Amino acid sequence: MKPKPTMIVDDETYFDQLDQTDFIHMPYDQQLIIKHEHVKKIFEDKGIFEVVNPVIQAETPRHYRHKVTVTATNLKVHGKPQIKFGFYMEKTHKIKPVFESLLHDEAIEKTLKDIEDILQKNHFSGYVKGQSRGIIKHVLIRKSFATKDMLLVFVTHGHVFPNAKQIIHAIREKNPHVKSVVQIIQRIDTPIVLYGEDHLLFGPGYIEDHIGEFRFRLSAKSFYQINPKQMLRLYETAFEFSNIHQNERVMDCYSGIGTLSLLAAMKAKEVIAIEVNQSAVKDAIENAKRNHVTHVSFIKDDVEKFIASYEKDVDVLLLDPPRSGVSMAFVSSVKRLKPKRIVYISCFPETQARDVSQWCDSYSITYIQPVDMFPYTSHVECIVLLQLKL
Repeated sequence: MKPKPTMIVDDETYFDQLDQTDFIHMPYDQQLIIKHEHVKKIFEDKGIFEVVNPVIQAETPRHYRHKVTVTATNLKVHGKPQIKFGFYMEKTHKIKPVFESLLHDEAIEKTLKDIEDILQKNHFSGYVKGQSRGIIKHVLIRKSFATKDMLLVFVTHGHVFPNAKQIIHAIREKNPHVKSVVQIIQRIDTPIVLYGEDHLLFGPGYIEDHIGEFRFRLSAKSFYQINPKQMLRLYETAFEFSNIHQNERVMDCYSGIGTLSLLAAMKAKEVIAIEVNQSAVKDAIENAKRNHVTHVSFIKDDVEKFIASYEKDVDVLLLDPPRSGVSMAFVSSVKRLKPKRIVYISCFPETQARDVSQWCDSYSITYIQPVDMFPYTSHVECIVLLQLKL
């Protein structure tokens, strides 16, 4: 069963906007079987017949999402439009004005409901393309698993946000865990939810989460796994496979806010981390400082461009690219660098298998390990370990 397309292109928001009715009523053990067979078939279709390990199941398969993005629409009540939150219906531009889900963290859902009520009482309406009224496009909440603090993001059409201070005060009265509020200002119509100018409305502009002894700063546009419990198992498995030694150099491509990079630094001599997103690199540098890690270099650059000109030896290559996977130019650069081991993490096994198949002439596939990051949906994360042939 293949992941279904959506009009939202953000990798994280992609999972928020899908109709998952096929899986939502399915027994969990049956979901794991289907996902295992799905991954197995994807790799076999690319001529890769290595054993696919059983899916690592989630200990908490419900209410695991610590990031939720809803889209604003309007319903007529007594002849007047009233703002409602919901999700895009599959393959349409229509919004279903319901956001409750057994996947979402319950505290996030309660906060979203309070925000919706407060915006309704203050006569806000959702933005409608081509109409002058309505400013709210989307609302995002991210929750720290460690501290329970929340970051609230309003995505608006234009910069105007009437009575912002009073609105935030009312929200925090009911939800004191909201520690920071950011407005993302959009001046054009775009399917990219978090595209636009950041404007701080309240708090420091970020929250903090912990992985083991490390603390990570999460801002509005940070990429961070939405299932924190399962994230720990994903990373533990990836580093078990990578078997990084203290004398080795690690390259982390698509490094985001530096989660994998800093964890790798616990084991490696040196970590080179490449990320094109300026906001993510800023967070990564701050994360390294607050965790007193000095042997990681965070480089803002296009990954494909950087790796094409890199000349030093690389022992371990870590990559967790977007759903689109990597380019043929990137594949060729990796063949030139010849890292001893490649650990490829992906939320989209279709492109992962395509990319991995291009390295099979030079590398042996040692592990294919699905991880159920997204229970009760059709999606599955996958880790592949490749080792350089002698």
